[in-house]
Amino acid sequence: MEEKKLSFIGHLEELRSRIIKSILAVIVAGCLTYNYIPPIIAFLTKPVGKLVFLDPLEAFNAYINIAIFGGLFIACPFIFYQIARFLLPAMEKNQRKYAVSVSFTAFLLFAVGCWAGLFIVMPQLVKFLLSFATQSVVPMITIGKYVSFATFITVACGIIFETPLIIVILAKIGIIKPAALARRRREVIVAAFIIAAVITPTTDVVTQTVLAVILWLLYEVGIGVAKIVAKEKPVKIFNNESH
Repeated sequence: MEEKKLSFIGHLEELRSRIIKSILAVIVAGCLTYNYIPPIIAFLTKPVGKLVFLDPLEAFNAYINIAIFGGLFIACPFIFYQIARFLLPAMEKNQRKYAVSVSFTAFLLFAVGCWAGLFIVMPQLVKFLLSFATQSVVPMITIGKYVSFATFITVACGIIFETPLIIVILAKIGIIKPAALARRRREVIVAAFIIAAVITPTTDVVTQTVLAVILWLLYEVGIGVAKIVAKEKPVKIFNNESH
């Protein structure tokens, strides 16, 4: 069945509709997350014990930020679906399967990365940073700063775990060659250990090594899949025609 052609105004209306749906999904998911914020805060504060707030609105704003981040995370599959539904008509039929698989893979990798950041990186990093406390230097961490810090680390790890997908996409559209990436393996291994040392600056060598190996394996997975997709015909991102 032929795709329905939309005018420029029709594109804007469709985009507006999908944005509204995505925002509503985030709001609903955020409301659900808000009900579970006390146990979330209890989990986040385990490495530091107790948090304080210096402004009357700081704790409330921290709660709202957690609800928004949780809403975005929970609604991610629906948001990716809305993006795919908007972009699919602009793609060739043989490209649409890639859009669906890329959306699912992107969310899966991001979710695993966020889990690693929250459960592995954060506790070790906070433990290291608190080791600088002395009798004259007492940590007094505010909930607003701590939530922002935890969100940054979690999202950063989620983005790092997108490395294999980025490599595969670039290889699929012909920008990079898997052989060139393979030649950089030694540099990548060194960089992985440096990144692991920066992310988890602790004396726990085991944790640093595990994280470095994970980063290296992500790179290797990207190369392996890139070698497979590079044998196929490069994919053009969009048609010359509009929706």
